[in-house]
Amino acid sequence: MTYDYSRDEEAWAENEPPPPPDHNPPPAGTYVCEVISAKIDEGHSSGYAEVKIGAQITDGDHAGKMCWPKGNLDPAPIPSTGKPPIFYLRKMVQTLGYRGTASGLAAAVPGFVGARVQVAAVINGQYTNYYINKRLDDVDEEVPF
Repeated sequence: MTYDYSRDEEAWAENEPPPPPDHNPPPAGTYVCEVISAKIDEGHSSGYAEVKIGAQITDGDHAGKMCWPKGNLDPAPIPSTGKPPIFYLRKMVQTLGYRGTASGLAAAVPGFVGARVQVAAVINGQYTNYYINKRLDDVDEEVPF
């Protein structure tokens, strides 16, 4: 059943859909952010789970804009770098402070929310890639996977 909101402005106001996401990424640079979302996407096109982080810029002219660092567990090398995606994921979760194994990652990912991080936005043609460079409370240990 659908509801015709055009007939009832009050119902429309109460059920108004959220505004669309900001598709105007910040320019290339380094930003101070707070992780506001973190999840595992089991349905990544590679067939491997992907960690997706939503990091909101907290300081400067671009405060409020979002950065979207991500990485997946695919062990196959990327032709352009020779390194597998899991290499970059390992670096990201290590920076966020995770010290467990790959099998325990799903349980740990929600704990990334609230972390203050430094994120680099790198423009690569029509895409912007995001990398978590540093956790601002600085955690440095090896990740065992």
